[in-house]
Amino acid sequence: MPQTTLTLRDGRPLHVRRLERTDADAFGCFLEKLGTTTRSFFGPHPLTAPEAARLCAAQPERDALRLVVAEPGGRIVAYFILELGLRAEDAQRLAARGQPLDPATAVTLAPVVADDYQNTGVAGAAFPSVVEEARATGRTHLVLMGGTQERNARAVRFYLREGFTPHGRFEYPPGTWNIDMTRTV
Repeated sequence: MPQTTLTLRDGRPLHVRRLERTDADAFGCFLEKLGTTTRSFFGPHPLTAPEAARLCAAQPERDALRLVVAEPGGRIVAYFILELGLRAEDAQRLAARGQPLDPATAVTLAPVVADDYQNTGVAGAAFPSVVEEARATGRTHLVLMGGTQERNARAVRFYLREGFTPHGRFEYPPGTWNIDMTRTV
C-alpha cells in the first residue's frame, strides 16, 4: 500500500500507510497514551510499548495487515488491524445466527483512534483506504473483531454509516453487551 494523504474536516493533513518496522517508538507512544475509556473498547493485544516493538519487528506479517494514520511529523493517531480470516469465536457466533462466513473470504477488523482525534473525522476519512486494503487481499467480507460494544454508541453509528450490518447481540464478558457486525468489501 502506498502512503495515502487525507485531509480532516478542519484542514489537517494526515497519512494512511502500513505499520513499519521503524514505527516502534511512535506506535508504542500511541498505544500507551490511549485513555481508560478507549482502552475499555479496544483490546485485541496488549496496549504497551513492548507490544508495539514486537508488532513492528514482525512487519510485514503473513496473516495480518496493520495500518496507521499519522501526522506529517510521524505521530500515530489511529490504528487499524486487518486480520486475514475469522477468529473462531466470531465465526461460531455468526454461524449460530445463520450468517456463516468462510474464513477464506473474511478480513477481521479492529480499529482504534487516539483520544484527542476522536470526533475529528479521522476514521471516516481513513476508512476508504482500509476497505481498499481489505479488497486487495481478495477477501469479500469485513467482520468486526469481537463485534462492537453496544455502549460505544459513537462506534455503532460509525459502522452503520460505513455500511456494516448488525447480526445480533452477545454478552462478553459478563455484563458487557456487544453487537456482531459485517460488511462486504
